[in-house]
Amino acid sequence: MTVSSLSDDLLDQLRTAMAVELSTLPPYLYAWWSIRSRKDGGSAAAAQASRLLLSVVYEEMLHMGLVSNVLAALGGRPAITDSAYLPTYPGRLLDHSRSINPFTVTLDRLSPRSIGTFLDIELPADQVPDTPSPDTWSTIGEFYATLKTELPTHDAAYGHGRQLPRRDNPGAGGLRAVDSYAGANRAIDEIVHQGEGLTSHRAHDGDHELAHYFKFLAVQSLVDSGQLDLDADVWPVVTDPNTNSEHYTAAQRAADHRFSITWSGLLDSLQAALCSPSPTIYGPPTQFMNVLGQRAAALRATGEVPGTGQLAGGTQGGGTLAQD
Repeated sequence: MTVSSLSDDLLDQLRTAMAVELSTLPPYLYAWWSIRSRKDGGSAAAAQASRLLLSVVYEEMLHMGLVSNVLAALGGRPAITDSAYLPTYPGRLLDHSRSINPFTVTLDRLSPRSIGTFLDIELPADQVPDTPSPDTWSTIGEFYATLKTELPTHDAAYGHGRQLPRRDNPGAGGLRAVDSYAGANRAIDEIVHQGEGLTSHRAHDGDHELAHYFKFLAVQSLVDSGQLDLDADVWPVVTDPNTNSEHYTAAQRAADHRFSITWSGLLDSLQAALCSPSPTIYGPPTQFMNVLGQRAAALRATGEVPGTGQLAGGTQGGGTLAQD
């Protein structure tokens, strides 16, 4: 089976799957960056919440890698930097899909609202009362279930190589090489189980880790119990910086531009790395990810956004200054 004989819809859905996984990173990272570290006065509960969010971020990166391996095995190429697949905020997580359960994802500090959004993102399919039709879905799990029905069943279709190696595994679970129909199914099952768990009554993902949905429930429990004080443990960064950055000072706009350039560099480096003959997420992508956190801290350190009482947060808009 050749690439040209594959369904265009399948390749689009695989690229959409990569976009979905990528789309979770900015809201999760934005909330993670808002948590005060112990050296900045954060509590033990804040440190616990920080570890939980960071573990989810690593696993979302793993999910991108797994989908990339499926796409590459079928002879397709990622389209991370294609405007049709780029995430925007506020916006719908499954903006390119046929979702019947739309909800808006925004960039927000750790808060009841952001935790609620994270639970919506990772919602187990068996908690949705209505069964979708074959052309619609309500959760990421249902999205992947539909995608699996479109996979070619002949192993010969998966012989195109260019696989991320197992050593590039950034999170718990397995970064699997895909060279067969069974391998593609295992890769997708890994993604779904890590996100929503084996079922809504089984909190673990099969890798002896809490699934993402239950990790966010654990963060919510820290808040509800009063162990995590959202006033003392969380930096008051501005909500929805993409639409509220017009109040930034000149220094904040410059810092935001540097953040945006780093975000763009991360996407460019991921696209180049995953399309190379020997894909890897280490090297430039990892370096850009590390610098991105530094840029977020530098932006926050510029102080309050005038008239808001909140600290500046990073957009992904590219800025209006000349690239530095």
